[in-house]
Amino acid sequence: MLNYLANKFKLIAKKITRRNIIFCLNPKNIYFLFKEKKINFLLNEIRFKSKVCLHLGCGQQLIDGYINIDLHNKKADKNLDVCDLKEFADESVDLIENHHLIEHLSFEEAKKAFREWKRILKPNGWLIVTTPHLERVMELWKRLNEQEKWNYGIKMIYGFQDNVGLFHKSGYTPKRIKKILTDEGFGIELLWDYYPVRRKCPTFICIARKKA
Repeated sequence: MLNYLANKFKLIAKKITRRNIIFCLNPKNIYFLFKEKKINFLLNEIRFKSKVCLHLGCGQQLIDGYINIDLHNKKADKNLDVCDLKEFADESVDLIENHHLIEHLSFEEAKKAFREWKRILKPNGWLIVTTPHLERVMELWKRLNEQEKWNYGIKMIYGFQDNVGLFHKSGYTPKRIKKILTDEGFGIELLWDYYPVRRKCPTFICIARKKA
C-alpha cells in the first residue's frame, strides 16, 4: 500500500513538473507571471497600509485581519448584503476587496453596490475587484470539447448554481468596469486582463481608488 501511494505521488509530481515546464516555455506566460508578481507586490503594499479592510462575498475564503462579509456563509464575520452596508459609517473604510463577486449581482444591484462602497470608503480609499473576463470566457468556451463545454465551461458563464448565491447574473470586461467605476467617481490605478494567470476561468483585476 505504501509503495502504491509513493508511486502515485511520484506520477503526480512528474505531471505537475512537466505541465509547469510547458507553461514556462511560452515567453508570453513568463511575462504574465512577472506581471502577476508585480501586482501581488502592489496588493500586499495596499493591504499593509490599510487599517479597516472589508472582504466582500468572502465565501469560504476568510482573510485574517479583514472583516469578512458574506450573506450566505454563516462562518463569515458578518452576514450582510454587499449592496447595503449601513452598519459602516460614511468614509470609515480603507480597503474593500472582492473576488468573483460582482458577476453574482444584477446590473442594478451592482450599481447600488458600487455607490454603497464609495460611500463607506475614505477619500483615496482602495477598491480591489476581480471578476471573470466575459469576452475571454466566451472565446475559451468555444474552444472546449463538447463535454468540457457543458461541465466546467458553462459554469464559468452562469455560475455553479449550488445555492442561490452561486448564480451569475451579469458579466464584465475590463473596458466596461473601467467606464462604470469612472462614472461612479473612482480613479483606475491598475487594470490587467490576466490575473491570476493560472486560474481556469479567465479573470481580470481592477484596482481603483475613491477620488478625494
